[in-house]
Amino acid sequence: CTYYENIGFAKQDELVELWIKNWEQHGFEPIVLGKEHAEQHPYYEEFCTSIKTLHQQIMGHSIQEYGMSCWVRWLAYAGLSDNTPFYASDYDIFNNGFSIENIPEEQLHFMDYACPCFTSGTSEQFEKLCRVFVDISTQNLQQLQGSVDCIWYHDQELLLHNISDIKEVDFIKMTSEPNVGLYNHKSKKIFEVTHFAHQSIIQARNDFPYLERYDESKLRIKFIKQALGL
Repeated sequence: CTYYENIGFAKQDELVELWIKNWEQHGFEPIVLGKEHAEQHPYYEEFCTSIKTLHQQIMGHSIQEYGMSCWVRWLAYAGLSDNTPFYASDYDIFNNGFSIENIPEEQLHFMDYACPCFTSGTSEQFEKLCRVFVDISTQNLQQLQGSVDCIWYHDQELLLHNISDIKEVDFIKMTSEPNVGLYNHKSKKIFEVTHFAHQSIIQARNDFPYLERYDESKLRIKFIKQALGL
């Protein structure tokens, strides 16, 4: 599964289509979930209210649309009716050899440690995760205020700034899998699961000034197609 919400980012439709095609080629059934799936969950209103309040309290300003989409995706995963374990990824996560024969962990698994880009779990575990997000942020509210080294408090900032508490949750597992890696245009190494993240494109443009003339969203599509032969 992946989560897609149209919040005005360029080339996202094309990126999602590439994601679908790529995972299908490796035997998976790609499912694209959206905000409407999260809205059907009975915890939706309470969860969104809690996240907006916590962000205001921690950061001193309101959370933006992109930030809310980072949180809401977990509730969309929680809304799947079948409680069978499944993989969930950002749609800039591409498969280059990750086998359909791999069996998801019994625990909810963050497969790139504190980066929430590639996980596995059941719908029930993803709902529990949403509640853990709220509980841990509330519990650590005072120490989080003024200490988050970013301009927002999204799911990745939660993982980074509350890592010891997250690790103590019995149904969560966090590992740095050797087959999950961030795309680097210098080495062009492709992992079994490669993350063509926003930061990868920024770094490529910094490393290779001639790339600055290219539109960032188009450049990411270009890198993906070149790397995976799509």
